[in-house]
Amino acid sequence: MPFETFPLPEQTLHAALADPGAAWSVGAFGVLAEFMRGPAEPGQPIPGAWRTGRGAIGLRADHPEARLLAWEETALDEGRWRQAAALCLPAAAADIGGADCLTPLGQDTAALDPARRGDWLFDIGAGFAHLQACVRTADPTLLEVLHAASGQVILQPGHPVAAALVAASPHRVFITRLARVEVYQRIPGAHDRAPEGPHTHVQLDLLRKGRPHAATRPLPEGWVSCLDLYPANPLHDIMGHPVAFDAAAHAAFQAMLDMYGAPEALAEKARVVAAVRDGASPEAFTPAATRHGRAAARVALRQLALLEPTLPNLAAWRQTLDRRRQGAAAMALA
Repeated sequence: MPFETFPLPEQTLHAALADPGAAWSVGAFGVLAEFMRGPAEPGQPIPGAWRTGRGAIGLRADHPEARLLAWEETALDEGRWRQAAALCLPAAAADIGGADCLTPLGQDTAALDPARRGDWLFDIGAGFAHLQACVRTADPTLLEVLHAASGQVILQPGHPVAAALVAASPHRVFITRLARVEVYQRIPGAHDRAPEGPHTHVQLDLLRKGRPHAATRPLPEGWVSCLDLYPANPLHDIMGHPVAFDAAAHAAFQAMLDMYGAPEALAEKARVVAAVRDGASPEAFTPAATRHGRAAARVALRQLALLEPTLPNLAAWRQTLDRRRQGAAAMALA
């Protein structure tokens, strides 16, 4: 892995803060806070952070063990792919004492909105040591409810405190060793769509699996993501709407991938590209033994179909290695 080779690219991350085409998230499998903003949305850049009227993100990217890992995956839509990067720490270094039950943490003195630094934080108990998934409030009625339920496991179907949180819609604040995301928008109801812009997800069926991240992510054993970055995608905007191919965005992420991608995936991608360009037959090609290697091969073929569509046998390669599977799941933003 590249973790022992490359230092944390703080300059890259801080530049991404200023890019409205980038999205961010903090969380784990089944519990997530996302930050994004519109290209013309008013906001306030502050050192190591960005705040809008709908939410905020802050970086604390100075940990000596922090490393960046970039990767690509196929999307469910024909011909498209997704790209992401995770700012990682070893699990022991990332541990901030995330709770497994509702736990009061006191006043949020580190709030990115100074007006909220007297409000109370409560860890809702996602059960991951590297994550404090919190709500923040100064509402006396909600504070009474939360203090009375302290120590209870509220992330379970039908718990009354969970219903009270949806009704009151307090700020959500997700914190790791390296970052925090604050969400000020309302919590949608069970049958509502997530709002555009900053929002949170809590999916109890996924949360029960106890995974720090989805299996599709190529993080090495013993590492966890403390912040996820989704740089501008060349084929769709941050809401997933198709856009004309953006060559500059594609080149920018390929440069990041070359520097911070997993060597196995980079090697497999290069192997496929070379074979197709050489006119080799796909039937003679032995696919990678790992899911991450096979994903890199499929992405390589989709990118060749867009950038070099006249290559001989490209259609045969895609039919052999990039057949759409019924029920295949696209990589979520989490």
